Amino acid sequence: MNMLEFLRQADGGVLYAGASVTAQQGGYRPEFHKMLERECGRPVPAYTNALGGVGSLFGVANLNLLRAEYGRINLAIIEYSTGDLNLWITPKPLISEVVKELVLLVCQMADCVLVLHNYRSDFDESTGAVIRDIYDEIAADFDVPVVHMHKVVAGQIQAGVLEFDKIYRDHVHPNQLGAEVIARNLLDALKSIHPRAGLPALIEAPTTPIICSDLGQYSGGVGVSEFTYSSTGQTFPYLEIDAAGQLEIVVSGAILGIVLILGPRSANLDIIGDHGVHTVSAFDRNCYYRRPHCMPYILDCGIESVLTLSPSTEPVDPGILKRPHPDSAAPRQIQICALVGRGVSIKSWKLTS
Repeated sequence: MNMLEFLRQADGGVLYAGASVTAQQGGYRPEFHKMLERECGRPVPAYTNALGGVGSLFGVANLNLLRAEYGRINLAIIEYSTGDLNLWITPKPLISEVVKELVLLVCQMADCVLVLHNYRSDFDESTGAVIRDIYDEIAADFDVPVVHMHKVVAGQIQAGVLEFDKIYRDHVHPNQLGAEVIARNLLDALKSIHPRAGLPALIEAPTTPIICSDLGQYSGGVGVSEFTYSSTGQTFPYLEIDAAGQLEIVVSGAILGIVLILGPRSANLDIIGDHGVHTVSAFDRNCYYRRPHCMPYILDCGIESVLTLSPSTEPVDPGILKRPHPDSAAPRQIQICALVGRGVSIKSWKLTS
């Protein structure tokens, strides 16, 4: 029995876990899902855990945060390598352990799992191998199949079957025609993939998993605003630190990242603690629109540390934005959602303006 035959007989849903290519409303995901429902002859529940500009680090934390909301999952598609190719999104020294934890978590959640490598025109087979090979090796350890969509698309472009400019709207996001091409090839790939028998033996879950500890859960709703990511509908509670303000938090555990809502008014973030002052760059060329983003930041807080977070006085350059935005001239601010890490717990916080 191949994967497609298994899904025809099953009664669960599909989990789409990935970066912006998976989150994309006009992308391969909705096209593939329509094709899959036609093949299965039934409504197939779809669970989407995907965000723009993320990699495996925030991916595994976000799955741990939301996993209880999903029903039975027959197939889970992991598509974070397109994000992790930007090596700073998940720090390279952490990639192997984070991807291993991600694949194990998804294997525990779903009957069947596959890893999907999508095409990026700015990373060829050689330059992309630095990350894709890590995913492939870990997938093999878990007996998880890998669909090398980047090779399929690149091969068809090189053969003249497809023209890049006619199927992609930028370096990674397909247009409608490109979404259909990816979806058809993904559906065809299911015909040569067989459902796994179970998890390999002797693979243990980490004793302290990577979690997302959001500030909203500690605030009782006081001073908390909410941002909704339009592509998937996921909501993110956040606290806003104005240009003259600061947030003092008492935290324990090992921090690996800080989740912010980035946008045209974003400032860089100063973090002050026993380690001194560390500045996280939080204004980039994509800040012409608002979006959640996990900024890598590694700090072992032990049993308890006090951190003070504030907008940096270091100026940002609105001229780097891909598109101009009128709010980019407004006073700077930080909108902070959560801390990502192992055993991270926020014991208390104090926001001042």
